[in-house]
Amino acid sequence: MRLSHTLLAALLVIVCCSCTTDITKNPTSRTDFITGGIYEIKRAVWVRNGSLMTLRDKEPLDSEGRIGPGTRVVVRQIMLFRSPEMGTHTEVFAEVLSGDFKGRTVDLSVISERSPTGYTRRDPAMLEAVQTEAK
Repeated sequence: MRLSHTLLAALLVIVCCSCTTDITKNPTSRTDFITGGIYEIKRAVWVRNGSLMTLRDKEPLDSEGRIGPGTRVVVRQIMLFRSPEMGTHTEVFAEVLSGDFKGRTVDLSVISERSPTGYTRRDPAMLEAVQTEAK
């Protein structure tokens, strides 16, 4: 009886834990972004808590600022997150190459297309691939 309670408790701990995996070196099964690839922002976005968000109506008060069209970013890290509460999702982090946010790491996932399976695809209306060869 005690052994079954211990096994059940261990199983619950395993099931309830979230998992984060760095898939930067091999992201192809979870995203079409390429590590080291350079992408150009096609429409103005605002930065909020490190994520790029689309501009709707006017910029919110808690925005950190605006990034205009033509700004380039380079993908530096791709992370896979798994949790029972949120499911599986892929986050794509890039470094801003010019402008006021130059050198800043931002999350491109919110301005990308996300599938229920956790796949994150570049939204061609928001980001254009400029150079997709990793350096």
